Amino acid sequence: MVIGEVGWPSEGRTKNAAEPSLANEAYFTRNFVQLSLNKGYDYYIVEAYDQPWKVANEGTVGAYWGLFEAGGRPKFAFTGLLRSFPEWRIFMLGAAFLTLLLGLFILGRMPRVHQTGYIVMGGLVAVVSTGLLLVIDATTLDYIDAADIAMIMAMSPLVFLASTVILTEGIELASSLWRLERRTLRASIPEASERVSVHVPCYNEPPAMVIETLSALARLDYENYEVIVLDNNTPDPETWLPVQAHCAALGARFRFYHFDEVQGFKRARSPGAGIDRPGSKVRRCDRQRLSRRAQLAAPGLALFRRAGHRGGAGPAGLQRRLGQPVQGDVLSGI
Repeated sequence: MVIGEVGWPSEGRTKNAAEPSLANEAYFTRNFVQLSLNKGYDYYIVEAYDQPWKVANEGTVGAYWGLFEAGGRPKFAFTGLLRSFPEWRIFMLGAAFLTLLLGLFILGRMPRVHQTGYIVMGGLVAVVSTGLLLVIDATTLDYIDAADIAMIMAMSPLVFLASTVILTEGIELASSLWRLERRTLRASIPEASERVSVHVPCYNEPPAMVIETLSALARLDYENYEVIVLDNNTPDPETWLPVQAHCAALGARFRFYHFDEVQGFKRARSPGAGIDRPGSKVRRCDRQRLSRRAQLAAPGLALFRRAGHRGGAGPAGLQRRLGQPVQGDVLSGI
């Protein structure tokens, strides 16, 4: 029996379970030579020396079939122990040094967190450092050409970006879960004498949605407040009459007004638009105080704007439309 070509590459692309590596080449070649001696086979090993010119025809793997490097240095010995990663000491020291530098830079600038947060961030720094070294190891080919260099240059910014995203997201996670010092924003509680006026402008909205919104407003914990519902230009009475009835059922705090042929900026959504006058002495409601006390999760009040803002129902316009003064804090909801 004569085996015409037999061998294993030391570098290149993996195909299924066949992984090119120096350790696999040494393991295969040693065992094959011993098997052939035992069986009496004749064979030809492919090949004696690495041939970098084969990259153009066979890809990277084509340059690494030799038992010797292109310069004539043996790749491995046929006796004794083998190391699958002989440069492990250099990469270990590099990983430790890089992890230390990144750790000091990042952990020293993080907000103070519990020990768990520091352990998690330290682990992420070690993972990033190891990944960077693995990328460097993958690019240290003996026979590298212009295409490989171009690919490395194109991938380098992406690797840097991925590392940055991992570290910044890790910092945010650690700060959110294990932060020691947190700033708490406390809103001022209005006095009992202050009056809060909540304005709900609507146009042709589904009655069920508006009713659910008003029911949520009824659960506010202000000591002194009112809710003014301003329905403008809704053509179908069957749309706004149920809302009017619901306001009546909620009590005196809720007042409903329907207007037709309202003109002005965004008149379909905000009846007071275009009629608010600057210089009003009515004090506006602070947004922080609102977000703390009026936890309005119902539809229709997802966005709050100060009265007098473009499209909002200003106090001057309300006084003119309602025929009565509006006192206290004014809140316009869209």
